[in-house]
Amino acid sequence: MHPIPWNLTVTTAPAAVFTADDVKKHLRIDEDDEDSLIADYLEAAERQVETELAIGLLAQTLVLRLDCFPARRIRLPRPPLTSVTSITYTDNDGTSQTLATSEYTANTFTTPGEIVEAWGKSWPTTRDIPNAVVVTYVAGYAKPEDVPQMVRHLILMATGDKYWHRERSMVEIVREQEAYAAMEANHRCYWEGEQY
Repeated sequence: MHPIPWNLTVTTAPAAVFTADDVKKHLRIDEDDEDSLIADYLEAAERQVETELAIGLLAQTLVLRLDCFPARRIRLPRPPLTSVTSITYTDNDGTSQTLATSEYTANTFTTPGEIVEAWGKSWPTTRDIPNAVVVTYVAGYAKPEDVPQMVRHLILMATGDKYWHRERSMVEIVREQEAYAAMEANHRCYWEGEQY
């Protein structure tokens, strides 16, 4: 069996876990002259942590596109899964259809979240075209304080690292990343086997 090609797009970006003032307090910075730089570093650090851990930090709308329905389940990147908004597909006639919610079950309790066929149901046949199946869903934590403490700390570390070490050698980066990697390993979302 060959893996199914897929594509993930963020359509509604998440809010920030921290404010620039939170970061300034953490870094013990009193001046305001670098606020926009700190905000840029904070945004980059949050995207970095989100990407490296393969999770969604705060609520965001995502669109997963697949060339067809998988054999069993649709695993949804960027946990935690909050809800499934819709599943649309292109049928054999080339018509876009919306899959009724009675045809599938969303499992928000697994990591990553997943969608499975409802009991006694099966996935419909799709036209053999790219992006025939489109899943729109919401993932991420509801509030900044719901983000695990260690993940919040990783964001502050990454922001501070970008601020204090704007230019440095690769040797320094490798040494510091060992501690960072040890912390992030506890919160990374791993995928087993083939994606689909």
